[in-house]
Amino acid sequence: MTIKDLLSHRTGLSDSDVYTDEQKIGSAEFLKRLQYLPTLSPFRESWIYNNLLYAVAGHVAQVKTGQPYENLVNSKILAALGMSTASCGTEIYPTSSQTNYALPYHLKNGKLVVGDSRIYQIGDVAPAGCLIASAEDLGKWVQFMASGGKTANQVQLIHPDLFKEITKPQMLLDDWSVSRFSLDSDYPVSASGTWYGLGWYGGDYRGHKRL
Repeated sequence: MTIKDLLSHRTGLSDSDVYTDEQKIGSAEFLKRLQYLPTLSPFRESWIYNNLLYAVAGHVAQVKTGQPYENLVNSKILAALGMSTASCGTEIYPTSSQTNYALPYHLKNGKLVVGDSRIYQIGDVAPAGCLIASAEDLGKWVQFMASGGKTANQVQLIHPDLFKEITKPQMLLDDWSVSRFSLDSDYPVSASGTWYGLGWYGGDYRGHKRL
């Protein structure tokens, strides 16, 4: 099993999702427990979304560099892109008195109500979704992606070959997966050839590549 297998969701392991507000056991112990996940499909034959495997990829980065995953993201990506208000963290407890974090909301009986803030505490699965950013900083991220992996100062942060690998099709998605994640519900014309790269959805829309 390779890093590409983890990031393209083609391991065949069950679609277990992020668990929040759980006691942190450490990424090494967390990795050991993944052996108990059931297999739903032969290796590399099906696309099965699994956030937990992104935690595995993050653990590999930690072992390789000797630094916590959060520190790597903050120093090598967010700081380099000038995303000054963004952060990657797992111990965030937003309250109504904090103005720098958004409270989670959801619809209940047709009304918008404040949700459970424990959604921010993702613990050992931080690589699956620890990033918190403002709209301004997300704009910088969009510019980074649109430029092919360059910073605002035109520094190539990600090698062009690696950037192409990240944003090219790795696995085709079936109709059930497309419907489950509402990947074409916002378009007046149905998208075609929906695929998954390395952390990115993509496909064709009216003759144009979409990402």
